[in-house]
Amino acid sequence: MKPYPFKDQPAPNRIFNYRLSRARRIVENVFGIIANRFRVLRKPLIQNPTSTVNIVLAICVLHNFLMSTQGSRFSYLQPGLLDTESTDTHEVQCGVWREEGIPSTNLLQLQRRPRPSSQNSTRNELREFFMTPQGKISWQYKHI
Repeated sequence: MKPYPFKDQPAPNRIFNYRLSRARRIVENVFGIIANRFRVLRKPLIQNPTSTVNIVLAICVLHNFLMSTQGSRFSYLQPGLLDTESTDTHEVQCGVWREEGIPSTNLLQLQRRPRPSSQNSTRNELREFFMTPQGKISWQYKHI
């Protein structure tokens, strides 16, 4: 999903951009950690969509099982910083998966395609949701 342009945006747009950026960063970090453990994700999966979904789900289950049995449930967080009230206080340690030799050919080149207009309406719906009592988080205004 594309963020709103960064110049002179009203608060709801800036909050949307922050929340989108935060979600993307978390997903990228999680994928890096998972791809480091399960090297099959370092190259394109040439499977049909159903098999690909099953492979990814199996990897998630195995990863969660390994995390629960090895006692390293929060090993990616600095000790003593686990706060159950807000995930915003967590400080993530630099992972070794970023420094290991990741082949440069692990992702296929994406082709540019025109964005459907429904994506703009989805972005606007999310922006509005983040401003409602159900969708907003207490610390979102600190980061815009």
